[in-house]
Amino acid sequence: MAKEIELKLSLITDDTNRVFDLPLLMYSSEHRLYDLETIYYDTTDCQLAQQGLALRIRKSDEGWVQTVKTQGRSEQGLHERDEYSVVLNRPIIDLSQIEHEGIAHQLADIVKAHEIKPLFTTHFSRSAWILNVDANHQVEMVFDQGEVRIGDQALPINEIELELQHGKAIEILYQLAGTIAQSLAVGIDMHSKAWKGYQLYQAVQAHNQYQLPQTEQLDATFFYEQAALLQEG
Repeated sequence: MAKEIELKLSLITDDTNRVFDLPLLMYSSEHRLYDLETIYYDTTDCQLAQQGLALRIRKSDEGWVQTVKTQGRSEQGLHERDEYSVVLNRPIIDLSQIEHEGIAHQLADIVKAHEIKPLFTTHFSRSAWILNVDANHQVEMVFDQGEVRIGDQALPINEIELELQHGKAIEILYQLAGTIAQSLAVGIDMHSKAWKGYQLYQAVQAHNQYQLPQTEQLDATFFYEQAALLQEG
């Protein structure tokens, strides 16, 4: 099991090239660029989502990786949730590989009465940097560009994620976001890629077009204030 703690930002403008010129990237010890394809699974009536679970298979450099994520909590763009991943030999869901007993039973109960099938996919290019913030804290910054897709309908993915890899001071994520906001027009992204996929799925089922709501641009002051509040707590 891994606990995911990340701050998600949406880019307000299409000037994505400026991401690669951010001053804080000068302190990166590692930079990788790769493509990711992901298939999200659920029942037709979204039983997994209703129980706070996301089930996916992602094609990566390691091969096919099956992941279950819990709903966790999200506040001011900060996402905290548990995730359970295992490498598969082929892109077929294998619930027997889920080590968490409670989640395994939960999923088993669902599949007894409902068929799990692919609902939507994501396709995006990821640029990833490791930021050594200080001696005790390491943050992975990723920039994802692509789309969530069902058939001929798609929603854009254009986001930055700051994930705490080592250390306990969560306020560092807001401090980094403040630094980013000094150079880029960004806002808080309250929703996961899975959430966006479910919004698109519901629209497609209703034969409607769906557009993501506009994200409010925030300046650096907001992020530094959030960091200060966390330090006080």
